[in-house]
Amino acid sequence: MSGHQAEIWHPGVLAKYFVVATLTQQLEASGWSVHSQWLVVDQDAGDPESPGGPDSLAFLEQVSEAKASRLRRARVGLTPVSSASQAQQSSVAKGAGASRGGGGANLTEIATGCREPVVPEQDWPNAASPEASVRLSRILSSLRECSSEASLARQFGRVACSLAAELIPSSRVDPVYATDLARLPSFRRFIACMIQDSRACVEAYNAAVLANPEAKLRPLRVQEQHIELPLWRLRWGQPRERVFSSDADVRALASGERAQTEDEVHASAGLLAPRALAMTAHARGELCDLFVHGLGGGVYDQVMEQWIASWQAASPSAWTPTRRADGGLAPAVVASATLHLTMPPSTSDVETEIPSERDVAIAKWRAHRLRHDPALAGDLAAEAAKREIVERLRTSKALREPRSVRAELFRQMHAQLAEYRERTSMQIARADRHAEATTKAALDRDVLFDRTWPFPLYPQEKLVALRDELAAALEFDSVADAVS
Repeated sequence: MSGHQAEIWHPGVLAKYFVVATLTQQLEASGWSVHSQWLVVDQDAGDPESPGGPDSLAFLEQVSEAKASRLRRARVGLTPVSSASQAQQSSVAKGAGASRGGGGANLTEIATGCREPVVPEQDWPNAASPEASVRLSRILSSLRECSSEASLARQFGRVACSLAAELIPSSRVDPVYATDLARLPSFRRFIACMIQDSRACVEAYNAAVLANPEAKLRPLRVQEQHIELPLWRLRWGQPRERVFSSDADVRALASGERAQTEDEVHASAGLLAPRALAMTAHARGELCDLFVHGLGGGVYDQVMEQWIASWQAASPSAWTPTRRADGGLAPAVVASATLHLTMPPSTSDVETEIPSERDVAIAKWRAHRLRHDPALAGDLAAEAAKREIVERLRTSKALREPRSVRAELFRQMHAQLAEYRERTSMQIARADRHAEATTKAALDRDVLFDRTWPFPLYPQEKLVALRDELAAALEFDSVADAVS
């Protein structure tokens, strides 16, 4: 099992998907029965600044500035289906954006599992190259095709998993949703353990959080009668709410007096869903035999492990996982990757790699040197003639001949260089253009070196190479031992 928020992931997240899918292939080939799942974190509100959605999609755009063109990040707006429909009916192209989010609520506070799907405001944006436009439009058309899903999270979860599955079609990784897992009896038992000794549970949680400030997690509130639990209450179209041990619906769920149903987010009581640490604790304790984290999740998970261990040491009623015979958590590994976008074509017809500072220096040196060094252009005759004059200049100076002799030699050399430059004018012009383009491209490194671009925007050959590199790096035997 692995997972991520409801968005179109960057290649670092895709690496986790590849690891899960590749291990599934290898284990099934060895006779194992494997069910691999991708956990869509639909109780998370999403990041409005994320390049991969859910409020907009970033893409690379090429714009003209003075005599040069520059690359910049542009965005395609994503409008809720109902707002887009109203706009279409009223023939107002841009008026739908004001009603986003349901009731004017702040989108950064609403879980993606409690928001309606979206449609793109453009179907064919003008990206930095025709190839980039095709890749971006593939994402947008997939979002439109899946706009009838039950929620924004299910729409993005389906699109991201479908596009990833095309890159490794022989392996199946099914999307599952955190809000669905919150309805399982095993999660209700988890909540019951929290309620039974909520103070010990939350004090252990807070101690682990405070001991790991690099995780940037917030401690839970602990008051005399109200102890905040690591849960969210979710209601459709409404901001997430904190949950306390004294809440009647929490106690009713823990005691078995009520169960969470599929339509709970639309009911007044709402759905109780886990926060990050509780989600991975439940997943590793009850739902899987191996969990694949990214870099951030790997940090969070260390906090979670400390929380569970401290809680179990402090309270006899603490939660204990049941999936493994030893009562422990399933093992976890960390997988990630960094890919960079390629430069869109300028004077060539193919995308090129991003130039380094050394590439810029070499291009500038060559453009300058080509005017004075015929050998660099392969004109050996002109180079020999130049060297002959240079040698005569040295001899003239050594013999203290009149300056007029050296002046005439200089005139001859520059005349020969002028003839050489005329013969190689096209080659020199190409070098000048290359130096200018390389220098300009280097200015766009920050944009291109951003590792969070949605993975479908990358050339397929780069993604396939990443898949194959990860597959070659996996050690099947050690993983088989870990999950046995």
